[in-house]
Amino acid sequence: MAAPKGNTNALKGKIVEDILRKALIQDDYNRLRVGMQKVLDQASGGDRWSIEFIRDTMDGKPKQQIDHANAEGESFKVSVIETVILPKK
Repeated sequence: MAAPKGNTNALKGKIVEDILRKALIQDDYNRLRVGMQKVLDQASGGDRWSIEFIRDTMDGKPKQQIDHANAEGESFKVSVIETVILPKK
């Protein structure tokens, strides 16, 4: 479903992205390289956050798996019921 006319909320993220991209280009990506080197240094030291950051950036975030079980530990199926209200004709 498309956003209502006049809704510019989706553009807000784009504005920040554009400003950041321009700043990176002006700096010839030097500060980004320095920052990424620090992340790599932390990862080589075993810092969990930096290792997960690199994994998520390179491979994408892993999907979250949720196991459903009752009190006896038996798996059960979860169903979603959707109600759709149609306009009167």
